[in-house]
Parts: sequence; structure tokens; C-alpha cells
Amino acid sequence: MGATVSQLWAPPPITVGLIGLRSAGKTTIVHKLSGNSDPVKPSIETIEITPVFQGNQQFKLFDYAGNRNWRPCWRSFMSRLQAVVFVIDSTDKDALPEVKMELAGLLKEDMLEQQPFLVLANKQDDPVREAS
Repeated sequence: MGATVSQLWAPPPITVGLIGLRSAGKTTIVHKLSGNSDPVKPSIETIEITPVFQGNQQFKLFDYAGNRNWRPCWRSFMSRLQAVVFVIDSTDKDALPEVKMELAGLLKEDMLEQQPFLVLANKQDDPVREAS
């Protein structure tokens, strides 16, 4: 009963989409934020929804697959998002032209005009990157 009553005053969940090219690290970020210590399994052709709590605020993290076939689907799900995190693998210089094209396309979306949009350069702590 106590949990039910406390939910009456809890703010509604905030939906956040993690979008980016394949292998950018979106799933790993979601696992770290959720406190999950299980081995990370890449989301190849799916959308994983993970609840994460900060205090009494719930965030629903939508981890969108980043392979080329799924990217057109990103736009069809954006109307339900309240924020977007675009994840870039900062060690993959060869993918930057493709990243630029996808990011430019997303930034033109009218439905994202009023939503917070974060571009996250992931893997900056990668020792391979630091050596180069």
C-alpha cells in the first residue's frame, strides 16, 4: 500500500532516446546508468526500454538499434521522447561522415525542435584512442 500511495506523488516518467550508429556504446551507457552489472549484449535489431531511477524520478531509456536498416525507424518513435541523446563513437574516425549525415537529418526533425538534444562523444577514455 505504501508504494502505491507514494506513486501518487511521483513525477511521471521522462522518456529519453539513445540514438547513434552501430557500436557507438548506447547499450553500455544504458547498462551503466541502470546499475546493471551483467555482460552487455548489443541491441542489434531491437529497441530496449530500461527504467532508471534518480531519487523518485523515473527515466525510461529507449536504446535504439543503430544499424542502417533501423535508422529510418528512429523518426517514427521520436514523438514519444522527451529528450534525445545522440551517441558518437569518438574513436571511429571513418564513421564521422555517416555520423554527420545522420545527425544533420535528426536536427531537421520538427518533432525534436523543443526537446533537449545531447550529442555525446563516447569512448574518449579508450586507451587505443589515447595512444594515437
